[in-house]
Amino acid sequence: MKKLTKVWLFIIAAVCLLAGVYLFSCPKIQLPQNPRVYEQKNHRDEYAYLVYEDKMFVPYCPFEAKYLGECIGYYDVPASDYSDANRVYVCELYGYSSDEWIVDIMDTNCSEGMIWKEINAADIPEGLTSEYEWNQ
Repeated sequence: MKKLTKVWLFIIAAVCLLAGVYLFSCPKIQLPQNPRVYEQKNHRDEYAYLVYEDKMFVPYCPFEAKYLGECIGYYDVPASDYSDANRVYVCELYGYSSDEWIVDIMDTNCSEGMIWKEINAADIPEGLTSEYEWNQ
């Protein structure tokens, strides 16, 4: 019986250790001291776009972790009939100017997001493609 108890204690300790390593090793988003505040708008109810100063960003393609740069700001999504209000974090696209490319992250664990292109950006990062008609 003591041997079985020791085995279970070892299994529980191992699971707790692995969970702790996972939680502390996941990238976490933190806002900078002076974050950029983007505004989300809708284009004729066809798609959402983001505005910051005189720049307009349109959705380009789903986010991939290798493209995630530093957090630079956020935008707030108001509550609707379909969802609660939510804060979305905006990060740099790794290796590219945030004047042309950004990434939004739906949660601080970086598990879901979208890459956005400034509407006039012509330099497309290698490996990214978009099927959205407004990017063609």
